[in-house]
Amino acid sequence: MPILLLRPILRRLLAAAAAAAPAEACGVLLGPGGAAPARILAFAPLTNRAAATGAFALDPREFLAVEAAGRRQGLAVLGTFHSHPHAGPLPSALDLEMAWPGHLLLIAGRTRARRWRLAAWRAAAGGTSAQRFTISTSSTSKTRIELGGIEPLPLAP
Repeated sequence: MPILLLRPILRRLLAAAAAAAPAEACGVLLGPGGAAPARILAFAPLTNRAAATGAFALDPREFLAVEAAGRRQGLAVLGTFHSHPHAGPLPSALDLEMAWPGHLLLIAGRTRARRWRLAAWRAAAGGTSAQRFTISTSSTSKTRIELGGIEPLPLAP
């Protein structure tokens, strides 16, 4: 089953990854809860609080603010995004351990040609495996929403 992702959000994800390198970028993915296939309608970049450059830790205060703002807009947290500036878009053992079971995990990683590539995963319970999903993009974006003072994000109907 594909993950539906608006092209403007895809561009923002890859831009966040490039801007944060050599550190990892991170953020929250939002959309209608319970939708199948999952539709990512908004992305909120968050501060990476990890001490190491090869890791990420979402800022908890920023996360709670985005989650609350999303709820007010009828959106749910579908998962997280982070980048691997020095590796491909495969989840590491730590990524799997820290992932929320059932939530999406979008990872932007680098190819051997140093180009960014995005992959979508859903972590299984137990933190030892993840299922890969295809990403389908759409350019549809008719409405704009604002999540707690973060720049306006595209929203599809």
